[in-house]
Amino acid sequence: MMNKYRQWSFVAGASLYNKGKAIPQYGTYTIETLPMMSYNAGFEYDFHPDRQWSFISGMYVALEPGYNVEYSINEEDMFPQFGAETERYHAYGITTFSFPFLVSLKKQVHKKMLANLRVGLKAMYFPPGGLYLGVSYHNEDDTDVREMFGLYADSPRNSWQGSFVVGTGMHLMEKYGLLKAQLFYVMNFQNTMKGEYLYGNLLQSGDSRGYYKLSGNYVGLLFSYSFKKRKPDYY
Repeated sequence: MMNKYRQWSFVAGASLYNKGKAIPQYGTYTIETLPMMSYNAGFEYDFHPDRQWSFISGMYVALEPGYNVEYSINEEDMFPQFGAETERYHAYGITTFSFPFLVSLKKQVHKKMLANLRVGLKAMYFPPGGLYLGVSYHNEDDTDVREMFGLYADSPRNSWQGSFVVGTGMHLMEKYGLLKAQLFYVMNFQNTMKGEYLYGNLLQSGDSRGYYKLSGNYVGLLFSYSFKKRKPDYY
């Protein structure tokens, strides 16, 4: 039944990345980290779609998060015209390319529906790079400008990173093709971003500093579509 569909699939979906981790080192200030949304898109190749067990590979493109943080500075540490400040900033890193190597188990649960389980590894090409956020404030007549909050984060020096993938989903056999929905979790073997944050030049309080880490782990919902094979023409 499944051999009437093409082995290639076009895939696209959304992903929710785990929030980063702030590790205070000294001082009274820290940051709040928040999850980030992104996407996955690309293609897959199912080597044996007509069998219960199969091997799947392909390529995914994703926009990697850099940071999504909220910082606060108390009123006594700010210039009078600002008062207490709470701001949120987010930024993405670069577009990455991933190559999955997955084992798939399929089981038919309805005449036109199959459930499946996937597990395997993913290799991601993530070129080294970094991000920097600096926030400055000034006094009322602009004679004193101070950078009071900063954060930087770098990706690892190695361009290739690995991760573990596990997921489950459903296959729906339609008139023109096979629609697949896959819920999965990706757990990286190393952090995708590491750096630190710093509060400084405050009017009363001393400096505060801490480390910042982003695992790059995420939950994704991926949709894919395989068209039916064309029937051969007979003369």
